[in-house]
Amino acid sequence: MKKQYKNLVTNSIVFTIANFGSKVITFLMVPLYTYLLTPKDYGTIDLVTTISGLLLPIIFLCVSDAVLRYTMSNKFSNKDVLSISLKIYITGLALFGIVLFIISLFKDINSYKFYLFCIVATNGLLLIFNQFLRGIGKIKEFAINGTLYTLMFVLSNFILLVLLKVGKSGYFLSLIIANIICILYAVLISKAYKYITIRTSRDIFLVMITYSLPLIPNSLMWWVMDASDKFIITYFLGVNANGIYAISKKLPTIIDTFHSIFNQAWQISAIEEADSANSVEFTSNVYKIYTYLLFLIVSGLLVVSRIVVEYLLSSSYYESWKYIPFLLLSVSFSSLSGFLSANFIANEKTSIIFKTTLYGAVVNTILNFILIPFIGINGAAIATMASYYMVLIIRERLIRKNKGIEILFNRKFIFSLIGLQIIVYYIFPINVAFFANLILFGILIYSFRDIIIVFLKKY
Repeated sequence: MKKQYKNLVTNSIVFTIANFGSKVITFLMVPLYTYLLTPKDYGTIDLVTTISGLLLPIIFLCVSDAVLRYTMSNKFSNKDVLSISLKIYITGLALFGIVLFIISLFKDINSYKFYLFCIVATNGLLLIFNQFLRGIGKIKEFAINGTLYTLMFVLSNFILLVLLKVGKSGYFLSLIIANIICILYAVLISKAYKYITIRTSRDIFLVMITYSLPLIPNSLMWWVMDASDKFIITYFLGVNANGIYAISKKLPTIIDTFHSIFNQAWQISAIEEADSANSVEFTSNVYKIYTYLLFLIVSGLLVVSRIVVEYLLSSSYYESWKYIPFLLLSVSFSSLSGFLSANFIANEKTSIIFKTTLYGAVVNTILNFILIPFIGINGAAIATMASYYMVLIIRERLIRKNKGIEILFNRKFIFSLIGLQIIVYYIFPINVAFFANLILFGILIYSFRDIIIVFLKKY
C-alpha cells in the first residue's frame, strides 16, 4: 500500500517540478495581455482557441487517449498503436478542409482560418506524441516537454507581442511555434520514427476506436460546459464581455494547473492499480486528500483574487473580480469529476464518462440561456458551477454503486466555510475582505491538519 502512495507522490513531484514554474510564468503573462490586448482582441483570441478545442476530438477521434491506454497496458505492439493513431490523424487532417470551410462562415473567425488550421493540426499531433511518451514510461521527458512548451510560448509572446507588436496574430503564432518545437522534441526523445509502420492490425484498430469513440462525445459535452458560455456571452453581451470573462477565468486556472499536474500522475496510478486488491481503499484515500487540497487552494485564492485584479490588471478588465468566486468552484468540481473519470478509463468504461458529461452539458446550456440575459456574465459562471457539480454528484454515486470508491469524509464544513468566504468577498470593502478571508483560510488549514499528517505517514 505504501508503495502505491509513494509512486503517486513521486510522479506528482516530477510533473510539478517540470510544470509548476512554467505555469507560474504563463499566469504572470496575464497582466501583460491586459495591457497589450483590448478586451475585444482577447475575446476574439479566446473564441479561436475555444473553437480549436472543439475541433480536436472530432477530427482526431480522441485517439491520443487510446495511445496512452494501450501503450501502458502492453496488450498490443507499440508500433501498431502509434502507427494506427497517426493514420487516424492524417485522415482527420484531410477531412479538416471541409470543417474549416464550415467554420469560415463565422465572420469573426474567417480572417483567422490559417491560424485555426495550424493550431488544430499541431495540437493534434503533439497530443499523440506526448501520450506516447507517457505510455512508454518516459514520464520525466513528458514533463520536460510541458516546460519546454511554456517557455517557447512565453518567449514567442515576448518577441511577437512586446517587441514586434504583432497583436492577435502574434499570440496565434506563439501557440503554433511552441507546438512544433515540442513535437520535434517528443519525436526525437521517444524515437517515435522507429515505431512507424505502414501495415497495421485491423483488430487493434477496432479496439482502439471502440475505446476512444465514446470519449469524443464526452469531450464535446465537456467543451459545451466549459466553452459554450463564451459564445452565449458574445451573442447576448458582445465580444468585449467575453474578453473580460476570459480574463476572469485566468485565476481559477491555477486550480486547473494543479489538477492537470496531479491528474497526469493519477491516471498512471489508476491504470496500474485498477486490478489490485486494495484499489478501492487507495482511490478513496487519495480522493479524500485531493478534495481537501483543492478547496484549500480555492480558499487561498478567495483571499487574494480582488487584490490581484485591483493592482495587477488593466482598468479595462477591473470588473472581472466579480466573476471569480463561482469560477473557482466550477474548476474545483470539474477537477474532482476528472479524478473520478480516471477510474472509468482504467476499467475501460468510457461510455459512462460520456453519459454523465452529457447531463451536465444539457443543464449548462439551459442555464446559460436563462441566466446570462438576466444577470450577465455571472450567469455563465453560476451555470458552469451548477453543471459541473451535478456531473460530480452523478459520478460519485455511480462509482460508489459499483464499489469503486468510498466517500470517507463530510464536505458540509468545507462548503460552509467556502460559502462564508464568498459572502465576505462580495459584501465587504477590499481590505476588510482580505483580512477576514485570510482568517477563514487559516481556520481551514487548521481543520485539515490531521488529514495531512496521516497522508505523510502513508507516504
